[in-house]
Amino acid sequence: MLENVKMNGVLYGVPLSHNAQGFAYHMPRVEEYGLTEPALGWTWDDYFDFAREAREKMPEDQWGITDSAVWDSYQYYQTANDAGPIFSENGTVYNLDKDLWMEWMQIHQEFRENNIVPPADIGHIENDPIADPMASGDVVVIGKSVGSVSALEQMMPGEVAVVNIPVGSSGKGGWAQSTIFLSVAENSEHKQEGMDFIQWFVSDLEAGEILGTTRGMPINDAVYEIIEPTLERKDTIGRDLLEAALPYALPFYPLAAGWTEWQALYESEVQAVQFGRQTLEGAYDNLQALADQIVASKTAE
Repeated sequence: MLENVKMNGVLYGVPLSHNAQGFAYHMPRVEEYGLTEPALGWTWDDYFDFAREAREKMPEDQWGITDSAVWDSYQYYQTANDAGPIFSENGTVYNLDKDLWMEWMQIHQEFRENNIVPPADIGHIENDPIADPMASGDVVVIGKSVGSVSALEQMMPGEVAVVNIPVGSSGKGGWAQSTIFLSVAENSEHKQEGMDFIQWFVSDLEAGEILGTTRGMPINDAVYEIIEPTLERKDTIGRDLLEAALPYALPFYPLAAGWTEWQALYESEVQAVQFGRQTLEGAYDNLQALADQIVASKTAE
């Protein structure tokens, strides 16, 4: 995990807590409808097969998986299949793999046409007790992070299990790394004291016991072992998701600086596809055109 958060081989901050991305699924409905339970190390093909199986076995107004118009939902597919992230770290390189993107979109188009994913107008709201995709009873499998899966467990106590993001041809999928850091300024007048504090804050067992999971899943495993007996399922399920993600995790690839307009366009173009107002080629061309403009402006800086 430390390697995943270094920049040019340098660690600029000391990680405080773990985070990772995975999938949560509703165990009672998997059992009720005799669905193949998601298993650690499952692939994207397994994931798509799960969606098809759910359509065969579940009522027409329930689904195995969700649809998505979010760019990083697709990026998991691209990076898992050894094609790299969509953006370079500095945002000067754009790498939306057309073949993989078309493959991803065509699969989801098939799913929309055959009621394998919820209709685009269903209006799910994550972590809403009534409108959440899983808590509402609509969907069996949804994406969750270490930090967000506890909210789902609180809405559905004892009914939620977790698994990794599916892997592709690379044998990898999803991400796991720290998202909260402590650091000391190079020109600080109290540099040594700052470093000593960080060392104590991260490593001292008593300090860790007091902090608990207030700042997420402790990075120090010794601290976690101390507090684990006091934790509730809403806390430990995050650890379960982390352990599911770690063996397969890639680095976290964020949206590059200067690409927020592209992010908004991606969502609107894919939503237009979902509602039948845009073609896949049209959406791809519009995304490529804006990307070309952004890359040109960045390289001219």
